[in-house]
Amino acid sequence: SIGRYAFTDCYGVKVYKLLSTTPPTLAQPNVFFVTKNTRIQVPAESLEAYKAATFWSDIYAVYLEGY
Repeated sequence: SIGRYAFTDCYGVKVYKLLSTTPPTLAQPNVFFVTKNTRIQVPAESLEAYKAATFWSDIYAVYLEGY
């Protein structure tokens, strides 16, 4: 699980790299601070699972990429 506002003040972050193959539950939609250049990297085999998960699918899917 990723808690409320966990990364919302992280203005300089360009890439978030998550190691979990299971999409973490997001406490709310405003967990990450993202811009059009932000990338959220997740294990390639889990990319579709992240894109389908709650909050990931409707807010962060465009920022996701597999590694």
